Amino acid sequence: MAATFEIISRDDGAAMRLRGDDRDYFIAELRGLNLTGQARVGTYMSAGLAAMFAEMAASWRGWSGKKSWASLEGELHLSAEADRTGHIALTVELREGAPSVWTVTLLLIVEAGQLDDLARAARAFEDSVLSAA
Repeated sequence: MAATFEIISRDDGAAMRLRGDDRDYFIAELRGLNLTGQARVGTYMSAGLAAMFAEMAASWRGWSGKKSWASLEGELHLSAEADRTGHIALTVELREGAPSVWTVTLLLIVEAGQLDDLARAARAFEDSVLSAA
């Protein structure tokens, strides 16, 4: 079974789901109200997603500025900002093609209390996907 990593927004059920595809790619899927998007994301030099979530979990009380991660070719980009009330706004941008044929942007809201579980899930996903590469 392919490795997966999913984040579901607390506000509206919008979601990002990453799943293993083959040794060179994983699939990123976004879904929201009246929106779906899917693209293949290269695994080459894709490490760092798990580190971003681990850093967010370690800073669960909030941080200044943005924490971000992007795939090498820019197919997937995540940017997170924390507020002082324990909410994290995670902006996910998904693109198809280089140059980009289309771009989809989705905002996911997560609670600070979810960050430890998300960090563990991101590590498991990254380890599974990158070990196959």
